[in-house]
Amino acid sequence: YNRSFPALVKSLLLIPQSHYPHLPVGWTLIHEALFYAVFALFFLTRHFNRLLMAWVAAIVIHLIVPSGNWLFEFYLSPLNLLFLIGLGIATNLTWIKANLSGPVLFTAGVVGFIAGIAASLLRLEEVYSNLIFAISSIALVMASANGGIEKIFEKQRFLVFVGAASYSIYLIHYPIMSVLSKVLVRAEEWVSVPVSLVVVILFTGSLFGGILLHLWVEKPILTACARRIRAGEKPVISGAVVKA
Repeated sequence: YNRSFPALVKSLLLIPQSHYPHLPVGWTLIHEALFYAVFALFFLTRHFNRLLMAWVAAIVIHLIVPSGNWLFEFYLSPLNLLFLIGLGIATNLTWIKANLSGPVLFTAGVVGFIAGIAASLLRLEEVYSNLIFAISSIALVMASANGGIEKIFEKQRFLVFVGAASYSIYLIHYPIMSVLSKVLVRAEEWVSVPVSLVVVILFTGSLFGGILLHLWVEKPILTACARRIRAGEKPVISGAVVKA
């Protein structure tokens, strides 16, 4: 399908398919696009909460009785529950700030991720490691919403910068690692490359490749979009709109 033009168009438009998009990590963006499409219903219907409850119920039923159809597997994937949990966190943000400790949530999230990695290394059932990672992610999101993360890293300027570039790093790391792997395989014909050095090369190449994509592509686009939005805004004086 990699040579199929319709499949390429669907990949670019983040339309669900029975296989991975051309950029494999794009599968998460397809779920994200679905979430935004569902969230748009909030502005279009008064029954948004009922629709969400129906969606959750359908996902749970599908977990118990799988359909085997790839389209149902996508729309009723348990991964979609993570977006709904995010909505729940946003809705109950005031309560979270008043009753939960940000640093404790952050610590729980980090410990959970370590446990998830251990579960993966021990080759436990994938469902268990995925569940641990999901719960850990929820804890970290609540910690961020409660100020339990920013206070720790806000003075680490490089880490803040890497965080800003993380989306670009995520998108580009797979192609960069693929290219570097092929180069390293060729290099093995002349020199032996230690596994530890391979890991460093792949990690460093992906990191800086993503940073360059952020600086040269993502950031200029975001700046241009923000400038267009500001240019389209009309100043308001004393409640009256003044024509520019």
